Amino acid sequence: MKIKWPRSSERGFFALLGLLLVAVMILILYWTVLKVYSGKTPLAGRKTEKALAEQGMDVSNQQAILNSFQEKIRDAEKKLLEHEKKIESLTKW
Repeated sequence: MKIKWPRSSERGFFALLGLLLVAVMILILYWTVLKVYSGKTPLAGRKTEKALAEQGMDVSNQQAILNSFQEKIRDAEKKLLEHEKKIESLTKW
């Protein structure tokens, strides 16, 4: 004999199933974002980290990479200013 469930319990079951599915999706997204922003997952690949290390960049963590880039940019700006001053001194009569 087949048991007839009321329609409201079927809708409630599928609503609960949908909510559980959404909760699992949110947890997976949260876990992925948390791993990236906590620094456990490297943002750069192995080849990129190797290339940065060869150029004298600190690749121990994300903050160190950022600080290394900032130092490189400052050094490049200083060299550019020195080069501009050298050109100005040569072009003055």
